[in-house]
Amino acid sequence: MLGALAHFAFGAGCGGLFALALARREPRVAAGVAYGLAIWAVSYQGWVPGLGIMPPVHRDRPGRQAIMAAGHVVYGTALALALHRLRRGGRTPA
Repeated sequence: MLGALAHFAFGAGCGGLFALALARREPRVAAGVAYGLAIWAVSYQGWVPGLGIMPPVHRDRPGRQAIMAAGHVVYGTALALALHRLRRGGRTPA
């Protein structure tokens, strides 16, 4: 449970950084997807295996890489769409 809470807190913090990085630009879904995949690559090829939490991507269970990458694509997409909606005062994109 603590691991899940840490994961969500990390995701929320990264979402805040995304919003700050795009403070003066419109959040695009493509940017969110790229950001989500960048977080996945840096985390699961860098500090996560470095801390011994999980193996690096190339040594993980077969198929898990695609699922983890897809999850981060969903995260980036949702992040960009949520930020767009928040900036529009709750209105959906035109």
